Amino acid sequence: MNDLASKIEEIGHALTATELGPLLALKRTALYQKTKAGTIPSFKLGTSVRYDPYRIADWLRARSR
Repeated sequence: MNDLASKIEEIGHALTATELGPLLALKRTALYQKTKAGTIPSFKLGTSVRYDPYRIADWLRARSR
């Protein structure tokens, strides 16, 4: 059985807040708040915020230790 971090890694492309939010059980606005606070790893692509699935998976694994 795959854990959430592994499932996110399998996606293999940068995620939008709309895609990542449901996976983390967060509303999009809550995800943006965590992004702005620097709590969750993200990067800008032009004016858009994106989430690297590998960095998100690492972040989840670090939080579960």
